[in-house]
Amino acid sequence: NKKMEAGTTVVPSKTTLIEYTREWIEYKALTLAQTTIYGYRNILKNHITPYFKRKCIQDVTTKDIQDYITAKASTGISLQSVKKHVALLYSVFQNAYRSRIINENPIDRLEHIKAPSSKVECMNALEIADLCSSLIGTQLEVPVKLAAYLGLRRGEVLGLKWEHVDFDNAIIHICNTRTEAGNTIIEKQPKTERSLRQLQITPELVDLLKRQQQKQIT
Repeated sequence: NKKMEAGTTVVPSKTTLIEYTREWIEYKALTLAQTTIYGYRNILKNHITPYFKRKCIQDVTTKDIQDYITAKASTGISLQSVKKHVALLYSVFQNAYRSRIINENPIDRLEHIKAPSSKVECMNALEIADLCSSLIGTQLEVPVKLAAYLGLRRGEVLGLKWEHVDFDNAIIHICNTRTEAGNTIIEKQPKTERSLRQLQITPELVDLLKRQQQKQIT
């Protein structure tokens, strides 16, 4: 047998797709971000496990993956989200293929999924001004104005600390993000060097932040 001589034969296994995926995720947890692993675990628990149940990884076909996508899309989950499920499964199958658990990655034969592009509508200057005016004196005034005036992401706003604000030079240093994975709060640097930046702030923002700092002190 040429496959046996080449060492490429696959030994029959009863390992389920769920078991193999869980082991793969725990292995990747050694190197990937906590938020990424949290997302993988959620996909496995809430989607892959209920659908594939006890199906062996060696028995999963391209048609099975296609049916999974159709089933998930029919529940109202966006195709963009389903693509994340498929991306996780692709990595799992690819690892199984390299480990000679399966003969091929069934997703390799899958037709490419193209999610429809969504139109993003942005607020104009008047709408932003009206929003900010309506929030004066509320707890949302500071975070909303920081996001609106400086174009900060939610995690960047949440990650700001007083040590990042240079009042003398009217500069904010964006060097930290804050997010969560389940009940765990995670603080880390932004993903890319480009996201590490210094932003000039207006006199209005300087005064607003000084008042906020004084409130916290008192």
